[in-house]
Amino acid sequence: MGSQPSLHCPSSQDAPPPSSQIRLTSNKKYAIWTKEDANVFEEWHALTPYMHKVVQQEAELGTPSSRRPIWNNRRRNAKWWEYFSEGADLQGSPVVICNLCETSLEHPEPKNLGTSNMKRHLTTGNCKQKGKRMREDNGVLDEHFKKIKRVIPDPVPPFTDTSFQQAILRFIVHSRLPFRTIEHEAFRDMLKLCRPSVNIPGRTHLAKLIEKHSSEVKERLLDDLPEKRKVSIALDCWTSPNGLGIMAVLCYYVTDDWKLVEKLISFETLTGKHSGKSMANIVIQALKKYSLTGRLLAATADNAHPNNTLRRSLRIELDKLGVTWSSERGTIRCLAHVVQLCVTSFLNALNASDIETSRDAEGVKKRLTLIKSNAISFQNTFSKVRAISILVRSSPQRRFLFKSPAIQDLDRSSVWKPRRRAQDNSQRHYSRPVILILEVKTRWGSVFNMLKRAWELRDAIRKFLSLPDIRKEYATLMVAEEEWKMVDILLNVLQPFNDVTTAISTSLEPSIHEVFRLYNWIFDEIAKSRDLFLKEPLDPVSIGRLGEALLAAEEKLKSYYSITDNDRGLFYNLGTILDPLKKAEKSYKIGTWSRSQKRDYVKDFISYYQENYQTAEETEHLKQVPVITAVVAASGIASIGREPAGQQRLEVPVGSEAKRYTSTPVVKVKDSYNPLILWKDLEKEFPTLAEMAKDILAIPAAGVGTERRFSEGRDIVTYRRSKLSPATIENLMMIRHHEKVSAAPTQRIRPATEADHAEFRDETDDNGGDEDSDASDSDVGDIVEPMTWEGLDDSDDEEFLDPLAWEFE
Repeated sequence: MGSQPSLHCPSSQDAPPPSSQIRLTSNKKYAIWTKEDANVFEEWHALTPYMHKVVQQEAELGTPSSRRPIWNNRRRNAKWWEYFSEGADLQGSPVVICNLCETSLEHPEPKNLGTSNMKRHLTTGNCKQKGKRMREDNGVLDEHFKKIKRVIPDPVPPFTDTSFQQAILRFIVHSRLPFRTIEHEAFRDMLKLCRPSVNIPGRTHLAKLIEKHSSEVKERLLDDLPEKRKVSIALDCWTSPNGLGIMAVLCYYVTDDWKLVEKLISFETLTGKHSGKSMANIVIQALKKYSLTGRLLAATADNAHPNNTLRRSLRIELDKLGVTWSSERGTIRCLAHVVQLCVTSFLNALNASDIETSRDAEGVKKRLTLIKSNAISFQNTFSKVRAISILVRSSPQRRFLFKSPAIQDLDRSSVWKPRRRAQDNSQRHYSRPVILILEVKTRWGSVFNMLKRAWELRDAIRKFLSLPDIRKEYATLMVAEEEWKMVDILLNVLQPFNDVTTAISTSLEPSIHEVFRLYNWIFDEIAKSRDLFLKEPLDPVSIGRLGEALLAAEEKLKSYYSITDNDRGLFYNLGTILDPLKKAEKSYKIGTWSRSQKRDYVKDFISYYQENYQTAEETEHLKQVPVITAVVAASGIASIGREPAGQQRLEVPVGSEAKRYTSTPVVKVKDSYNPLILWKDLEKEFPTLAEMAKDILAIPAAGVGTERRFSEGRDIVTYRRSKLSPATIENLMMIRHHEKVSAAPTQRIRPATEADHAEFRDETDDNGGDEDSDASDSDVGDIVEPMTWEGLDDSDDEEFLDPLAWEFE
């Protein structure tokens, strides 16, 4: 077998001049990458000192380096890239070059810096002040600044007691401060300093203002809900940090302009026994409050046993109100929770479930007694990784030590990549030191995150455990190379489950239409894991245990997939066929599904439409339309062995909207996979079926919306606010949640500049301002500008792991 050709790596002294084909900046200091000369540029760049260091680093780590630039990366979506070209200095260091003034900035991707510097260059006036624009761009710069010029809204309205009280209310509610804050002497002194005559409300009056504002929010809560539209709900229970049992109920529906809406309709404190019957009463009260008892379509909840009782009790209570609701048909089991149960079954089969010890250094020592120092197994490896994560996080000193440059060399950190996928070079190393992640049982995906972070920081872990003070007590935790291979296998097995959890953990896009496909995809991925990893060169015991764990996960998934048949899976089927990109044609492919199954699913779809949506006018019209058939004449060789042509008749797709919809080809992908966007174009052709699509596609496949509400509630119902009444807790949640989803985009106060004051004075003079009016320049205060999320980075926040899937005990 021939040897692999070696890559020529220049010495750090080499700096080959760019080819004449490569475009240079006007000062000849930077080479510019272009699509036309991409090959020539990249060949030159590969020989630069910068790339020499990159190649050396990759050889040491055995993985692609984050310092290797990806020219023209397709994953970029920030609008600032259109004003910059990519390139490198003559030593090869990547840069971005402003197309308007040729200013060079450090390329953001190798160090994962983000596009803030590019934005700042364009929006703060630096670009225009440089005065270096090229001739061919003459005039473009001024036009550019017209587009991005900050538009100053109207000045703050005149001060009144009412506007001031509303501002105080918003401040207390959104900053999650105790009501007593407004009675604090220092707070009042600060407000008096701004306006000596200000009338500051007390905490009792503030509570009344919050109650009044909450009532106003509830009155207009469902103003955008169309008159005959069905709704679906998601619900869950939670115990707050101060021990209160709370139940959240969210309502989902699609508006007439095809927007999926999520509204919090109840955040009730539970008293007494938390039985399914008592929880059903809370749901009934919420539905009654908003006149939704006759509109309920489906209820999404996790798989806890009390929720089964809740659904049955809900059916009985609705029946008493004269409303027919099927608890079997209307039960939607949270798919994210099903996936988590499969992961738990997989880990339990590996004996990798957590042991009940404290999560501190003492707890680690107790775990050490269960870790066999020389045994290499999935159980042992998992226990080591968990114990190391606890050890590193057990004290501020150890956290600081682990993040120190001596332990965590960012240039040597790795990026884990799944084996069964094409290499994704867009993934980057950490731009700053990070801490290990600790698994939390009730936080979905935390096992995968813990293992992934540990694998990527395995070099730092080795250095940390090699420190004399640490090695003396915790030498047993040292992870061997073969054990890191086991971690890699676990990550590859858990990756599909994590992908589904992440994908399904959004309540702002339709999801019910993807449930069948995701179930089958997970089954396929488990089969692939069995094929890939049961052939690994591991000891027979470990291979056998891995096979048992995969079987346990598969059996758990089958147990929930089996209860999506017949009437229990009706809404899954309706949502699947209502996806214009798949319909029944692509969703129920022969091979995976039998012809009879596909036929039955289409029949159920048409029957549901006819029973619940088909109008009397449409029914009468269909009775008067004759059956249209087309004769298929066979001739030549095609006529051999066939019936006479007169008997070969094909029915033309004429009938109800549901029949015509299922008979027409699937829609081709244009700009979106979102079925609501696709149905916006189909509504004219299928107006009645579109009403059914609005009802069905609003059903959430997972209850992650309630988990997010509990995350917000954790910041409201704190130990310092333990005296809040249940009514006040709900009022605060209603105000916070619905001002987010229904109000204009969040705005932030920025200091007013002298130019703003001058502009305001000019406008006041033009409008006949009065010297004695309150609208003096001293009352201009601050100017409001839209909130931007640029620069907010939570990727390294050790406590904020998965904002879409938090669940608290």
